[in-house]
Amino acid sequence: MFGNIGTFNPDIEHWATYKERLEQFLAANDVAADKHVAVLLIVIGGKAYELLRSLTAPAKPADKTFDELCQTLDRHLAPKPLIIAERFRFHRRNQNAGESIADFCVAIQKLSEHCQFGTTLNDALRDRLVCGLANEHIQRKLLVEAALTYDRAKTIAIAAETAVKDAVELRHQPTAASATDVNKLTAPKCTRCGKGNHTSAECFFRDKICQIVRRKDIQNVCAEQKR
Repeated sequence: MFGNIGTFNPDIEHWATYKERLEQFLAANDVAADKHVAVLLIVIGGKAYELLRSLTAPAKPADKTFDELCQTLDRHLAPKPLIIAERFRFHRRNQNAGESIADFCVAIQKLSEHCQFGTTLNDALRDRLVCGLANEHIQRKLLVEAALTYDRAKTIAIAAETAVKDAVELRHQPTAASATDVNKLTAPKCTRCGKGNHTSAECFFRDKICQIVRRKDIQNVCAEQKR
């Protein structure tokens, strides 16, 4: 047997999705049509079987065909959605704060599933993507594109979003010169002259001879000179 379909749990999966996976499980394992009911009743689990038993009463689930059992669960667990309500949710969906354009596209594609747009689906997705974008600069960029398709709009929008993110990151990265200045300002004080903008090895006085004590490598230029 290929795969493991698992029991049906309505808390983590829609019945429509589970049914699709079950159909693929049956096909992948070449299960004969006369065994489909038996497999369904075994794999869905005890809780789902109890529900199905109640829905088919007084008949037993095993007395029904596979299609009849699936249709029974369809009506109870996945009633046909109202098109106007589905389209309302689709058309009012805008990109949320912090949501990437790629995730926004996934969201509107999912919302379009029961809208029955038919041949106008790509146009509807394109319009919702353009109208729902949070970034006005990217939005204006798409509005001037001729013969814009949904796939083209998605590609341009994601690329523009990536470019904006890269630009922000680059602006916040210190240059080599500024990094050197920061290092000098945060470096410990030089033990030769007491200043904090360089190390002892870089100090101007590292090879100088104190005119008072006549020797090199005097800390703080020479303690004798301070007397």
